[in-house]
Amino acid sequence: DWAIEILSPEQSQTKVLAKLLACSQQGTELGWLMIPEEESILAVFPGQRVELYEGATDLPILNGIELQPTFRTPNWHYRQIEGVKVNHPRPS
Repeated sequence: DWAIEILSPEQSQTKVLAKLLACSQQGTELGWLMIPEEESILAVFPGQRVELYEGATDLPILNGIELQPTFRTPNWHYRQIEGVKVNHPRPS
């Protein structure tokens, strides 16, 4: 399973991320929290591992699905998002 949430300005980022983490606990293989205002995506993997994707980078997808998604934004940096530490390496 793959869960995808798009955060609207009215939603609590913490509550939507908590929903994706709950999905991960129940066996969802991949979750995306798309944050349009920040032009970023938080990906939730098995074991509730969370990674932040920004910039021109390949996004994680499920095996067997042929997509080549990228998310482009000019800014790359480390972020602390509402208590969840997520790091993505700076491009070289």
